[in-house]
Amino acid sequence: MEANTQENLWGVYTEKMGWYGFFSGGDGMQKEDLDGKKARMKRVADTMWHTFNSHNFAEVFRNCYHDDLRDPALAELRQKIGGPCHGYTHDLAWALIGMNERADWSTHYACGWSEMVQLTLRQIAKNDGEALDAVKHIIEILRK
Repeated sequence: MEANTQENLWGVYTEKMGWYGFFSGGDGMQKEDLDGKKARMKRVADTMWHTFNSHNFAEVFRNCYHDDLRDPALAELRQKIGGPCHGYTHDLAWALIGMNERADWSTHYACGWSEMVQLTLRQIAKNDGEALDAVKHIIEILRK
C-alpha cells in the first residue's frame, strides 16, 4: 500500500481511465481506439488480482495472531484495516475484473464505464490510505 501511494499507482490509473483528457491530465480514454481502451481496462483488471493479498493482510489484524495486537485499545484500528482491506476492496476489485470481461467499450456510452472505473479506483485508493494510516498508528502505539 505504501509503494502504491508513493508511486501514485491509483492516481495514474485514474488518470489513464478518465474519458476526457482535460480531466485526466491530457491522456484520457476518449482518444484511444477500441484496442487501446480494452488494453487499459485489462491492465487495471490484471492489477486487481494483486489486491486480493488484502485477505492475508486483513487476517493478521482481524484475528490478532500476535499477542500485542489483541490489546482492546487497538480494536478500532484493527477494524479499519480488516474491514476495508478484506471486504470492500475485494468487492471493488471483482467489480473491475467483471467490467473488464463484460463492458462494451465500443458503445457511445463507454464514457460511463470510464467514470465507473475512476470512481472505483478512487475508493480503492481511499481504502488503502485508511488501512495504511491505521497500520502506522498501530506501529506507533506498539513502539511506546
